[in-house]
Amino acid sequence: MTAFIDGEVEPQLATLLRDTSTPWSAAVDRSSVAASLELATHTSVVAIGGFTSDDPVPTLDEFQTMVRTHQVTYYLAQEVRLPDSWRVRDQPAGAGRSDAPDNGWWRPAGHKDIAEWVSAHYSAVHIGNVAVYDLTAPACDSTQPSPPAACAK
Repeated sequence: MTAFIDGEVEPQLATLLRDTSTPWSAAVDRSSVAASLELATHTSVVAIGGFTSDDPVPTLDEFQTMVRTHQVTYYLAQEVRLPDSWRVRDQPAGAGRSDAPDNGWWRPAGHKDIAEWVSAHYSAVHIGNVAVYDLTAPACDSTQPSPPAACAK
């Protein structure tokens, strides 16, 4: 699946977005991706970071407010499988390597602060090569230093 390119959207993903009731069905990096999803699903999609994902819109605080006030239902992150030849292994700690496990998937994200906040507070379900985060259902993980308020019993 090419996910968001040329209007090709996984039917299950398109149905998911069409079934939302929030002003924005989803949020994705780059306006070109948002436009493809909007055309394919006839829903409004937040374009994080504009055309090149370099624009500072929305900020992390603005995005968190959108989520908290139920303005957006899903955060979508397309995953791309990198060839083995592109990965650097056995790199010493501290040399720009993250502690995340190397599972061969790469998520292009222009606003890493938003992507990291979402992945720290919500669980992903995969549809094709898209990680779908339901922003209406925080991940309730007791190992988090400060679990989302929705997780309080």
